Amino acid sequence: MLNSLIRALAGLALIVAFAAPTLAQSEAAPETPGTSSDAVEPEAPVNRLHAALLHVMQNAGSLGFEGRYEELAPVLRDVFDFSAMARFAIGPTFWPELSAAQREEVIDLFAEMSITTYAARFDGYSGQSFQLSDQADAGRGRVLVRSLLLRPDDEPVALDYVLIREEGQGWRIIDVLLDGSVSELARQRAEYTAVLRRQGYDGLVAALEQAIDRRRQG
Repeated sequence: MLNSLIRALAGLALIVAFAAPTLAQSEAAPETPGTSSDAVEPEAPVNRLHAALLHVMQNAGSLGFEGRYEELAPVLRDVFDFSAMARFAIGPTFWPELSAAQREEVIDLFAEMSITTYAARFDGYSGQSFQLSDQADAGRGRVLVRSLLLRPDDEPVALDYVLIREEGQGWRIIDVLLDGSVSELARQRAEYTAVLRRQGYDGLVAALEQAIDRRRQG
């Protein structure tokens, strides 16, 4: 379960340093009632994510997959900028070619796959906890919030979150770096563009839907 937990955190990671100026112009999402705006500190969404993950881990059995999904979906949709992440997973070659409706579909499927992955993998608890360490200016309007995943009888795992703040939205996560390594989503980006080249947009949609089904089925 622990390795799955770490893979799930890394699975949403996105290398975005090269794309920061464009990220600052990403599409606005509606502000969730009762959540932050510009006044909230960068660590707030990270703390909220960690609290949600611990809750579903500690109650994984009673919640089941569907319960974990329902608990995580609103939190992940609020703390992650899935729009920006999906756009950069598709890449600058193919994203401009998509219609507005296709972009919305891809963003929805990307978010659904991410949430389903978390709900499937966070299926147990063995004493883990999260601890924020510090934060730093990452340049170009970004902030790096560093944290540790503490593991009983094992070394902690460093998890670094890159966040941006957009007007009316507050801080949102656009990247998760596992021990400073290259993200798994960089690999997924290569897979997505390969599918787009071979099978086009319909092939990518089919591949994402199949990935969601596999995660739901375990």
